[in-house]
Amino acid sequence: MLALAMACSGADGAPGATGPQGSTGATGAQGPQGEKGDPGDPAAGGVSVVTSGVCVESRVRTDAFTITVWGAGWDASETVVFSIVTGMDESRLLGSGETNEAGAIETPMSFATNPTSTQLNDGTMIRFPGAGLYTLLAEGLSGRVASAPMMFTADKCPG
Repeated sequence: MLALAMACSGADGAPGATGPQGSTGATGAQGPQGEKGDPGDPAAGGVSVVTSGVCVESRVRTDAFTITVWGAGWDASETVVFSIVTGMDESRLLGSGETNEAGAIETPMSFATNPTSTQLNDGTMIRFPGAGLYTLLAEGLSGRVASAPMMFTADKCPG
């Protein structure tokens, strides 16, 4: 017997329904560690400074009014320089100190309206900058900078 088959072609049928989702595969191996990132700007962060008195009263005297400045966030044994910004591109050096092993610092600062030249020269006193609101800057040798407001008044502190 001889059979002959013929092929016919017609239009494609409609797509079938989506099948069920398969089971989750095994977790892949961890990829390699990425390259070390840029250390960033050292001045960008992590340091802070506060004072024991944000307002300093002025009186005509040669004895000092002393405040304490505390700061944190620098490296251990880092030198920190303190200054007060008194105007655009104007500042006065107040002093410096060294942080402890935890990167913190405590520095007393003595101000007077009429310090003697000896007191100014030996660094035991700082001349009162005049009444006004100023910025206290604390800058470590690493480049990290912190700031705090400081108000000096010619009379009595508000409040």
